[in-house]
Amino acid sequence: MITRQKALAVLLVTIPFLPLTGIVPAQAKDQTPCSFKFDADVNPGLSSSPSSGSVTSNGETGTVTCQGKVNGKTVTGPGQYGMAGRYGTAGPDTCTSGGEGDGTGSMTFPTADGPQHVEAPFTYTYGALQNGVLAVTFKSETWSGTAEVRPTKGDCASAPLSKMTAEGNGTLTS
Repeated sequence: MITRQKALAVLLVTIPFLPLTGIVPAQAKDQTPCSFKFDADVNPGLSSSPSSGSVTSNGETGTVTCQGKVNGKTVTGPGQYGMAGRYGTAGPDTCTSGGEGDGTGSMTFPTADGPQHVEAPFTYTYGALQNGVLAVTFKSETWSGTAEVRPTKGDCASAPLSKMTAEGNGTLTS
């Protein structure tokens, strides 16, 4: 029968050798606050008639500013942001009822060690268009936050919302 003292002694002697075995303690991930802004195309367009479709910024055409580290590297300035996704993933959405979707945020940040790239899949929900704004909440293990979406082409009543500007804040975990 092994006593507690013997077990503790074996554990204390073994811990310094864990890095040699390839077993290392997990490191905490950085929680980095960010703000972003991008324009996107919505196809076929969100309106009062139910639809499902795509949303894309057509590459990293927007901006993202983060205060802290990304992939363990300190961000030295504004980066580039892009998004591609789908809306109406659980059923067709309307601008009067809101809806849901999924997507991937694509970000590239400058650091002293060179550019750092992050692909961050997420899901999102949004409410009905109110006072010209769709309120969006997005979340995942790596990218979560909120955004305000404003139509730039189409008002959802007389024409489908087919272009938009999104501006928001999120937390990037890397």
